[in-house]
Amino acid sequence: MLKKSLGLICVGAACCLGASVSFAQPNPNGGPPQGGPGFPGGTNAGGTNGARGNFGFGRGPGGGGGGGARGGIDWSARIVETFNDLNFFTNKNAQLPPPGPGEKRAVFIGDSITENWQGRNGDFVPLGGRESCFPGKTNYIGRGHTAETTQQMLVRFRQDIIDLQPKVVVIMAGVNDVAGNTGEYHLKYTQDCFKSMFDLAEMNHIKVVWISTFPCNTFFWQRSVTDGADKVYELVQWEKQYAAQRGIEFVDAYSMLADDNHHMKPGMSSDSVHPTAAGYYAISKVVGESIEKILATVN
Repeated sequence: MLKKSLGLICVGAACCLGASVSFAQPNPNGGPPQGGPGFPGGTNAGGTNGARGNFGFGRGPGGGGGGGARGGIDWSARIVETFNDLNFFTNKNAQLPPPGPGEKRAVFIGDSITENWQGRNGDFVPLGGRESCFPGKTNYIGRGHTAETTQQMLVRFRQDIIDLQPKVVVIMAGVNDVAGNTGEYHLKYTQDCFKSMFDLAEMNHIKVVWISTFPCNTFFWQRSVTDGADKVYELVQWEKQYAAQRGIEFVDAYSMLADDNHHMKPGMSSDSVHPTAAGYYAISKVVGESIEKILATVN
């Protein structure tokens, strides 16, 4: 959920925290080396500069740098990085065998909020927690990645969701869209990306558990966005309506976590965006019940 830049550290998938800067290191999931800012407790996802390595956003024609129609972009860096994170889970996906007899997978896709939820070892011991949110559920697989918007999740939906052959996909996203991580926020663009993910799931016989976008206060990595809480609230109202219209299993985490000002309740977040362990534990019971309800109905 954030624009990662030097001097900021990103967490999970939604943001950055001011802290020390980490430099290039081997990518445990495959792909080019990683470094630069990473979200709190999440996996570093950038190169050495910018939100995703050396992607020069927003300079426009003639903005300097690499020249060409989109000045300011380091094209030599582009060739070794994937803006939509298509290479991030390459190794983990390759190491995951097809579902065994009777195995019913649920795969989570999201941003740093999901990445911090799935934990460092994929056991859903959340950042700051000591116990799994879903004890014994080895069929729950995390594919959340820091800073992503719905646009990026849509692009990697086939390889990180469909190809893993789940019975259920758990989708939670939107806050990084509002923050502008991949450009100026437009409600319709985000709505369209959600709809397209639902279409892909339906076409591949995958049931959806849709978790509402989480409340927020300010985006510490994007201070220029001052109306984020109101925009997230507007997005969540549409999510509720569209889920009901389409018959999608919907978990209203927003109502569980938000106060009267549409911000995170006290104790539910340490940075106004990412949940604390208490926040994750608060929603996990309901999410788990929704997943299991659907899994009980599918073969």
